Amino acid sequence: MAVAADPTPQVGSIATLVGLLSVVRLRYKTRMDPSSKATPSASLAGLAAAAAFAAAALVAPGAASAQSGNPLFVPPQPPGEKVRGSADPGIARLKPGTPGVFVTSTGSARGPVRTTTDGRTWTDAGPHFIKTPSWLRDGRAGSPQIYWLPAIGKYVMLFSGQGPKGKGCIGRAVSDRPFNFTSHGRMIPAEGSGKSRAGYALECRDDGGYSLIDPSLFERNGKYFLLYKRNFGAGRGKLTPAERKFRNRPQDIVIRPINPDARAGLGPSTKLIAARPGTWEGKSVEAPTMIYRKGRYYLFYSGANYARESYAVGVAASLKGRDNRPTGRFKRFEGNPILRGSGNRLFCGVGHQDVVKSGDSWQIFYHAYLGEPEPGVRQNGNDCLLKRDGKTYRRFLMADVLRWDRRGGSPVRGDFWPSVNNRTPSGDGRPSGQFVE
Repeated sequence: MAVAADPTPQVGSIATLVGLLSVVRLRYKTRMDPSSKATPSASLAGLAAAAAFAAAALVAPGAASAQSGNPLFVPPQPPGEKVRGSADPGIARLKPGTPGVFVTSTGSARGPVRTTTDGRTWTDAGPHFIKTPSWLRDGRAGSPQIYWLPAIGKYVMLFSGQGPKGKGCIGRAVSDRPFNFTSHGRMIPAEGSGKSRAGYALECRDDGGYSLIDPSLFERNGKYFLLYKRNFGAGRGKLTPAERKFRNRPQDIVIRPINPDARAGLGPSTKLIAARPGTWEGKSVEAPTMIYRKGRYYLFYSGANYARESYAVGVAASLKGRDNRPTGRFKRFEGNPILRGSGNRLFCGVGHQDVVKSGDSWQIFYHAYLGEPEPGVRQNGNDCLLKRDGKTYRRFLMADVLRWDRRGGSPVRGDFWPSVNNRTPSGDGRPSGQFVE
C-alpha cells in the first residue's frame, strides 16, 4: 500500500526562511493587535510558530549545501571548564514580533539561554536566572521551558529542581524577556499533599515520596494545561518510608488544568501514559510535549535511560469521540519509537524532544551525545560516554523535520502519524552552525 505523506513545504535557503519568518511575525502581530477580533490568549502553538525559525532551513531537504546538519552548534570549551552542552532543550514560545529563537537547557540556574537570528550563528542571550532560586538544593534548573503568556504580559519559565528533601519540584519564574528570570514560584498542594509556602516551588511532593520533573504547558482555545513526569522510585541509598510506598509504581506522565497565568487554579491530575517495562521504554517515560493537529491531540515523550543508546522518542494520540481531549485517553503509536540513536554510530542518547510548528511544517528539537567522528563515545556496549580521560561529554542541540504519514494501526486505521527520517537523526555529526562568544 502506498504511503500518503502530509505535504510539508521545504525551505531552500536562509533568504527564503527570513521571508517566511516575516510573514509569520506579521500574521501573529495582527492576531495580537487590540483592534482586531483576535482573543488575547493567543495560542502557544501560534507563539511557537513565531519562534520556529532558522533551524527549519537546517533540517529541511534542499537546505543550503554549506550546512551539514546535526548538531546545530557546539559551544567552545573554555580552558579548565566542562563542555557546555544543550541537554533537555526547550524552544521558547515568544511574544509576537520578537526576532530570532531562544533555546533553554538543563544546567546551572545561572547558565545561558542560547539564541540565533539566522539559524547559523548562535550566542548566549543571558542567564536563565538573575539570581539562583533559594529553594534549589543544588543550584540547578532542569528542563526549563519558556512561554509568553498574554494573560500577564510576561514570560513564564517552568522548570524542575531539587527541593530541600532532594526530590524534584516544579518551579515557576517570570521575566519581561526570554532570559534573566526571577523565581516567583509558590508551593501549592500537590495531589493531596503539601503545604502552601511563598517563595518555594510551584508544585512539589513535600513528603519526599517521589520527584516531579520535565514540566511543559499546553494551550487549546484559551484553556491551559500543565504536564510533567512523576518520577517514582527516584533516589539513591536507603529508601524513606514514602519512597517505599511508591517504589513499585511505573514512572508516568500526567496532565492538570491550570490558569492562563501558569500559577493558580491547578486542577486534578490525569495520568496519560505510564512506562512499560520490558518494552523499548524500560522503566521511564518523560519530557512530555503535547500538540494539536487536524482534530487530534498528540503526546510526544521520551523513554528509557537518557544515558543509554536505547533512549528514544515516542508518540501517543488521543482516541476519537469523548476521549479526544487533552485529559482523555491516549494510545501509543504501534511504530514507536519514531526517533532513536540505537544503531546510529554518530549519535547516542537521542531524545528529550520539543515540537514546534513553523508555517505548515513541524520541527522536532532534541538532544544527543556525539558519537563518531569523535571516537570512543560508546563506553561499554549500550552506554553513551559521559566522561573519559578527564573530558566531560555533553548532549547537544539537534533538529529534524517531522512528517506525517497515513498509516494503518492504533488508535484508528488511516490516521496520520509523525515520522522522522528513518527513525534516526539526520546529519553527519559536524555542527551546521557556529557559536560566537
